[in-house]
Amino acid sequence: MNKQIYYLIDQISREKGVSKDIVLKAIEYAMLSAARKKYGPEKEIISKVDAEQYNIGLFEIRHVVDSVENPENEITVEDAREYMENPSEGDIVEISLPMEGMGRISAQTAKQVIFQRVREAEREVILKEYKDKVGQVVSGLVIRKDKGGVYYIDL
Repeated sequence: MNKQIYYLIDQISREKGVSKDIVLKAIEYAMLSAARKKYGPEKEIISKVDAEQYNIGLFEIRHVVDSVENPENEITVEDAREYMENPSEGDIVEISLPMEGMGRISAQTAKQVIFQRVREAEREVILKEYKDKVGQVVSGLVIRKDKGGVYYIDL
């Protein structure tokens, strides 16, 4: 991943008060969701993130067999030699999938998943922060009130 992604992860982490690992996991899950949307649910796809290098990879999983019955999830021993040394029946081959050309809809799906995961993590951080204060009297400032009667208070 390039430096722009690194800085983006760092910025989201600081703004939302969540760890970089949570943001990376959100991106990993988002890329996996986008890939499944593009390639279909019948393909077995995994995503891998290198947290130190900030690299994300998408891989199609295929099982090595002598005779292919399901071309979506199986590969012959001969074809598997292209991806690994000395494949044998029963091995699992990880075929790298290009992340370029995912398309606008896949990118939009990824964006929504990232924001959803970060929001969930943000809520968990806030819950942990205030969970031990349940039953205590604290002072705060009412910031606003929603139409539904929800009060937003700055503690």
